Amino acid sequence: MPSGVTRCGLLFVLLLIAACSSVSREYRQEAEPRVDFEALKSEPDRYIGRTVILGGYIIETEITATHSYIHVLQTPLDISDLPGDRDQSRGRFIVRSDRYLDPEIYAKDRLVTAAGSVLGSRQVEVGTRTLVVPLISGEQIVLHPDYTRLRERYYEGPFIPYYFDLYPFYYPPYRF
Repeated sequence: MPSGVTRCGLLFVLLLIAACSSVSREYRQEAEPRVDFEALKSEPDRYIGRTVILGGYIIETEITATHSYIHVLQTPLDISDLPGDRDQSRGRFIVRSDRYLDPEIYAKDRLVTAAGSVLGSRQVEVGTRTLVVPLISGEQIVLHPDYTRLRERYYEGPFIPYYFDLYPFYYPPYRF
């Protein structure tokens, strides 16, 4: 039978894991059970109205008179909803927002996680091919910081101008 210390420790770990997510609890509960991206990509009309949480790397941000569209290269999300390696991508999706999203802020290669309902699909031109990609509403859009810019240079002295990272495993993909 677990002791009180074990129960408190388990509760602390569960609260810590729940607090690490970048998406609000409301959207996380609505998105359960999670939709597989392959199924969403093949039949987006089947999931219209369903809440999903997707993430990846921004390809481009398109502005129209009424909406902003973020074209995203999908990647699997980790436990804290941070997009993973782009080599594991299964395709693209588009996030539609009613707000103006500045293309300089929502720039190419930034990490983004979006929660919202599936609106259907949209055709996009990629080179000479036309792809049909899922379209979701951007009810909650989380733009993750650029971790490569957080690193600072450390100089030992005026004669040793070498780069030295004090915490090499603090940044993704090593950080949990």
